[in-house]
Amino acid sequence: MYSLSGITVSEGVSEGRAFLIIPRTLEDVPEVGQGLNPGEEIAKYRRVSREFASKLNNAMSGTVPDKVRDLFGAVAAYITNADNTRAIELQIELGKSAAEAAQAVLLPKIARLSHPTVELEPKRQEGAGAAPGVGADPAAAGGHAAGGAQAPAQAPAACAPEGECAACDAYAAIQEAGTLRELPVADVRLRSLKVTPEHMGAINPEVLAAQAAQVAVHVADDADDMQVVAHELNLLMRDFISTINHNRLAADDMPQLSEPSVIIAADLTPASFLSLHTELVRAVVLEGGEASGHLATVLRDLCIPAIYGVKGALTISNGEHILVDATRGSILVEPPKDAARAFIASQGRFEDSDDADDNDCGMTVAGSMGAMGPVSSLTHFARYLHHGLGLLRSEFLFLNYHHEPSIEEMTQTFAEVFNQVPKGAPLTARTFDFVGDKKPLFTLEMDERGPLRKYGAQVGSVLLKKELKALLLASVGRDINIVFPLITRCSEAKALNNLLAESIDELLAQGKEIGTAHVGLMIETPAAVLSARAFAAFGEMFLIGTSSLAEYAAAPRPPEDYFTPALAKMIAIACKAAHSEGVTVGVAGRFAMRIELLPFYLAMGVTYLTTDATALHKVRKELQRLNDQNYSAHFDSKLYQAVMDVASAHDLQRLLFHDEYAFSGQNVVPDFQ
Repeated sequence: MYSLSGITVSEGVSEGRAFLIIPRTLEDVPEVGQGLNPGEEIAKYRRVSREFASKLNNAMSGTVPDKVRDLFGAVAAYITNADNTRAIELQIELGKSAAEAAQAVLLPKIARLSHPTVELEPKRQEGAGAAPGVGADPAAAGGHAAGGAQAPAQAPAACAPEGECAACDAYAAIQEAGTLRELPVADVRLRSLKVTPEHMGAINPEVLAAQAAQVAVHVADDADDMQVVAHELNLLMRDFISTINHNRLAADDMPQLSEPSVIIAADLTPASFLSLHTELVRAVVLEGGEASGHLATVLRDLCIPAIYGVKGALTISNGEHILVDATRGSILVEPPKDAARAFIASQGRFEDSDDADDNDCGMTVAGSMGAMGPVSSLTHFARYLHHGLGLLRSEFLFLNYHHEPSIEEMTQTFAEVFNQVPKGAPLTARTFDFVGDKKPLFTLEMDERGPLRKYGAQVGSVLLKKELKALLLASVGRDINIVFPLITRCSEAKALNNLLAESIDELLAQGKEIGTAHVGLMIETPAAVLSARAFAAFGEMFLIGTSSLAEYAAAPRPPEDYFTPALAKMIAIACKAAHSEGVTVGVAGRFAMRIELLPFYLAMGVTYLTTDATALHKVRKELQRLNDQNYSAHFDSKLYQAVMDVASAHDLQRLLFHDEYAFSGQNVVPDFQ
């Protein structure tokens, strides 16, 4: 028996057999088996290349550096290039798998084009004082300029062995691709070639070779950048080929559990985790992981104990008996079975839910959920929905879908969740938010024009409209708050409201019964905070996302675990805007469950709070205690100004916990620094 330790992400105690998940690499591609179907392999390549290119294009629509955008765009064009596709299909027809064919066709070209070290200076002939190819026959000199014609002085017509001359590589790439647009590294390495695809055929090969040589010299001036580009290009192509071999995108290539297990991994995305049989997951232990990330939210939603940052986690062997005490951040490997079971039996994993009416605690408090596991397990969560569904993070329900969910599929899923919520209890759903690591397995289609073209939630208006209709159909006979995330512009808020209005009109025109929708907006970016008063015209409620705001408040440093002055000020500004415009204001995210902050929220006029299901009891219990001491929701302009004047975490701590706004008799050690 030995122990490991890490950072608590989701509290609880559990045990199970270790199940290691280690990502497969290109070297793990198995040998070709018997009976490959060429038609299926060709269809696989076409589908996976299209999906992979779409994901790269989606990533490019966000705020990324120009070099990354260039790289992604070049790779997306390269893997879907018609000539490359035909060459790969020919290899498949000769008996290779899709992955082997792609490796044989794509990687040699990439290796040449991304070679990090190149021959830059033209070699001079002994005694000639001129570069090879100047006044001589390039073919006789061993060069490879087109047709053996004399090249201009700028072009190194006579070269070292093939693959060591950047100019010839560039020119060869132009010949192979036919157009600059189809060059795999066109925007990265050949940006200065001012040639349009339409005019490519009319360009003199010698002139083009000279230009390519100039580009090669220009690029080589920053050899470090070229090495980075080459490395990233290689990684992208390896990832793509590995994806082909796995038959689905990497997040879908997850093993299937057959018994209660403790998942051990370096890291996981929400989509990867949700592809497992989550009802068999007893705990999660990661060597890496981000405590403020979306997977942590999923694990808390599912009440699965989790510990991150466990050094040596991947040394655990498959099948070993693991006891996870996530409450204390400790792991025991091969503990005595009787002792482990006795320890688990002594732990109350969940406290009894509070049955008090919402009015007794002076605020609407309800659980926020997203990942709920199999629908058959929803009854397990019904106890946490007694007071309503404070926020449904809807994207988590569909991350592991292999296809874009239909209106019917979404309606059925939403209805099964909503049916667990008592009639009359609050019902709030956030529309899809696929930003960051919350990418689904299916391909996202983004708007190419219009106000939602660069919408931060990374969802197109077509899918979004389908979701809105599904939410309306699933909430028949109820009031539902539909909250739009990541709003940064009034034009986005207006467009989203218009989508909802269109959805309502179309459903009513079809004679459908629908729920009564109320619009809310997530206030979770600095832009939303600063424009909150203007946004009030587009919603009835603000829901302040403290997790996202905490990241912006700490940027460019990693997000802090403590309540910072910057975060406090952003919350205060949003609350003041809500108060001034008569808009309901609520709080969500990881700081919503911090009971030491409840007096501050009440003094900022917060009347709605949603938190993880497992924190509901302690939050409601504390609010009840505060209500008994005559705390109530109101906007305190004096406290607002004091918060805005705070200069340090120490000053904020003194203001909220040692001045007139502090707790009375509360035994809480606030997490400030």
